[in-house]
Amino acid sequence: MAKRAQNKPVTILRVVRGGYEPVAAIDAEFHAGLPLGAEVTATIDRAKSNDSLRLYWGFLGWVVENRDEFGNSRALSNALLVETGHAESFNLMDGSLHVFPQSIAEMDAAEFQAFCTKAFDRIYGEFDLDVETYKAEMADKAGGRR
Repeated sequence: MAKRAQNKPVTILRVVRGGYEPVAAIDAEFHAGLPLGAEVTATIDRAKSNDSLRLYWGFLGWVVENRDEFGNSRALSNALLVETGHAESFNLMDGSLHVFPQSIAEMDAAEFQAFCTKAFDRIYGEFDLDVETYKAEMADKAGGRR
């Protein structure tokens, strides 16, 4: 069970016929602790898939391996978040501007997908590295392991 910024519990549920079921044991424990008949509120967000996250971080790692501009995937991710407008900025007390990238953990599936499209387009436009080339290279490597 994850915690949101407001310290409100967040459980992950899977859609099943007739409703939802907790995904993990901790989610089930939380729900089991609610009294029968309790009314709760819910905000439905589609979680990012692990496949999407693996593609994002894998592609960024591949870009870092093929370019010298960024020391690691996190630095590239932060740059992409800022450049695509997923950041907040504020002035420090000394008057200097500080830019703080949004966490991808705060994005729902649709927002993350839209961000990935912009980020991947930006990488292609800047470095001529394409996510489809990355996917093909990974598929070739996986095929060679058989």
